[in-house]
Amino acid sequence: MALNSHCASCGTSMGPEDNDGAITQPEKCARCRQPAEESENPFALKNRRIKALDMASVIDRNALAQQPPIDPYDQAGRIWLASTGWSDEVWLGIAKRAGYKSDKTPGASTRKLVREIYEGRAKAPVSNQVAS
Repeated sequence: MALNSHCASCGTSMGPEDNDGAITQPEKCARCRQPAEESENPFALKNRRIKALDMASVIDRNALAQQPPIDPYDQAGRIWLASTGWSDEVWLGIAKRAGYKSDKTPGASTRKLVREIYEGRAKAPVSNQVAS
């Protein structure tokens, strides 16, 4: 990367943060080298997040309906680990119970968002507050 160089795609000035990946695509800035999935429009991302929340609520309801009931906040780590091995049919069933009519299996980015919900719950600090 030369001093005062510009991205061939978008024309922005390139800085030191654009050196990462300069071997494979030296003429593009870091933003233009991002995969298309991450640089989608905000409306698609919003709808994907809503779908992930709906799917997480279905998983929570199923956990609470078991005998004995599983607390989805207490056992979030187990749900998170278990979700890595779920098949496409399981993901499709969760999406259908969440109210989505499509016969297509939820995409990898939607699955990732659902897993991030449970990962966040699993890594959340434990609160030792006492009710008054």
